[in-house]
Amino acid sequence: MSDSLLFNANTPNKHSSLTEWLDYMQQIHVSAIDMGLSRVLPIAEALGVVQSAKDDAYVFTVAGTNGKGSTTAVIAQMCQAAGYKTALYQSPHLSLFNERVRINGEMVSDETLIEAFSKVEAARLACELTLSFFEMTTLAALLIFAEADCDVWVLEVGLGGRLDVVNIIDPDMAVITNIAIDHVDWLGDNVEDMAVRKQVSYVMVSAWFMVLLQCQSVCSKRLISIKQLVIKLGEILIIVSGCKRLAI
Repeated sequence: MSDSLLFNANTPNKHSSLTEWLDYMQQIHVSAIDMGLSRVLPIAEALGVVQSAKDDAYVFTVAGTNGKGSTTAVIAQMCQAAGYKTALYQSPHLSLFNERVRINGEMVSDETLIEAFSKVEAARLACELTLSFFEMTTLAALLIFAEADCDVWVLEVGLGGRLDVVNIIDPDMAVITNIAIDHVDWLGDNVEDMAVRKQVSYVMVSAWFMVLLQCQSVCSKRLISIKQLVIKLGEILIIVSGCKRLAI
């Protein structure tokens, strides 16, 4: 791997601005999108974020095509109203990058993000691996949530589905919103293929909740491989399996 992809003289530091960090992270990987977890996992383990989520937090992950933002926002508001210190990760942002990373509804500061970026960058260099912009910023968000000792993490999955960096974290509850055709270069050109790729990692999931519109045949034939209670309500299919309870 080229040394220039791992380090260059323009690497920002803790005294750099958030804009400088964001610009830098756009340049340190060979492509903007590079789905897969093999590069991300060693860095995440070095940072301790996977173990922190497993030991100390109740984790929701939300995947799908449309409705992820509103779904994650509602879940986070419910958990916060119930008295839990709640972390929310969403992407993309509308105006400020800080919108992506919130704790109890408040955007984290530039300084908090910069400190997290610095730690992720140090771990990345130590592991001699490259990260895409989304991978690096997501790891920084997870690190912020771990260090803030949040009770609940609500995580929006990116376009990668099963191979998305968010899926380094095993959720306690996973949600899939409706699935439609998008990002065909990466996910396939039909709903069935996209549904399979959009499903989150649920090998260790304690609860599996899905709301899928116009996708019943996909669910019954290809997507579901664990025992569930299936409830049909019009065109909406809701699937629930054994639940690790979070009192709300």
